[in-house]
Amino acid sequence: FIKNLIKNKNSPLLLNAPTGSGKSLIFYTCAVIMKVFQPNENGTKVFVAYPTRALNTDQFGRLVELFYHLNKNGIKISIGLYMGGNRRKRGVGLLKTISPLGRPQQIVEGSYLSDQIAMCPNCEGTEIIGHKQYENRIVPICTKCKEELSFVYLSSDEVQSYCPNIVIATSDKLGQGLSYSTFSHAMFGAPSKMCPKCGYYLILNKKNQKEDIHTCRCGNANLDAKTLTRSEPCMTIFDEIHSISGMHGNLLGQFLSLMKKTSELYGSTTKYWFMGATATLVNRAEIVSNLTGE
Repeated sequence: FIKNLIKNKNSPLLLNAPTGSGKSLIFYTCAVIMKVFQPNENGTKVFVAYPTRALNTDQFGRLVELFYHLNKNGIKISIGLYMGGNRRKRGVGLLKTISPLGRPQQIVEGSYLSDQIAMCPNCEGTEIIGHKQYENRIVPICTKCKEELSFVYLSSDEVQSYCPNIVIATSDKLGQGLSYSTFSHAMFGAPSKMCPKCGYYLILNKKNQKEDIHTCRCGNANLDAKTLTRSEPCMTIFDEIHSISGMHGNLLGQFLSLMKKTSELYGSTTKYWFMGATATLVNRAEIVSNLTGE
């Protein structure tokens, strides 16, 4: 991966190895490398998609722990969870998955977030609460050691508003965010202004987009031309990529094509990368063709 990155050779890369052999660690590391290599350190760089909600939530928890230690060791990196709501009652059936927070405005100060983050990566405490830093921003805090996990964004609304570097997402939510409303397009590359106080991305797609000065909705900063920025999404990673085939793979491939084209229309010149991982790869040609058009 590093060799191809240096050569700027962005052909699809497939990791084919047995279950439990460490594929996840490989693409976690590649996601971090891709972020570090980008000249613009802000904004969304990588989408990581898993085929089920259970896998998304489980792997998100693992990445929170990894990213905590990366931040402590000088690699500034943020992570967000981007999933739709679960209409089934939690706890019903074989799997219990975490529930999305919904809109941060609906969350009260001190709400327990243990369903979203099971354990503090610093002290292994199991009681995580939400600090309502702003109306639209919930920061997880451990009640035991008081550690703030300010690099974590737990709701889709926060992910769209703050554009964390690495986004863990279900493929259907990615497709919805890309095609349903342009107000989610800050993480897909739309020109924005980033608040230096709270990190909010004010997307420039409203009737006042051409004004010189905008006010952040946190109320603490005026945003001028110096705050202009944009996300540059440049990589999508799929775990269990063998499951993304047939109509699902073809439809998702259309969304990926739209994602690349949208980013280009917004002005990005960064090449787009694909990485897949599986222990059971039997339909390689179909998967690559459906997802990337190559």
